[in-house]
Amino acid sequence: MGEAMRDRLHQPYRAGLVPGLARILEMSDTELASSPGYLGLALSGSGPTVVALATGDFDRIAGTVSSGFKEHGIESRCLVLPIDAQGRVVRELEGDSDREIEEEQ
Repeated sequence: MGEAMRDRLHQPYRAGLVPGLARILEMSDTELASSPGYLGLALSGSGPTVVALATGDFDRIAGTVSSGFKEHGIESRCLVLPIDAQGRVVRELEGDSDREIEEEQ
């Protein structure tokens, strides 16, 4: 998973635009790699959000990423988000002659 998250197309070019990103990407191979449950890290979209995938040790991983930003004077916040195991659901509603679609999120 970690290798799949290494975005060689845009991360190297955006690393200079996101203070601390180069350090955090470096941590991905060192400090973060030793965390149990750590899977990988990447710049999310064009940034400045960074996404880390893990199965455990969330607080240590989040703290390590935050410290990488802090070394460059950037305050950050970490969110541990649940996985959506259901995905998007679309169903037809009854009771109207026109078809209505309701999306659950």
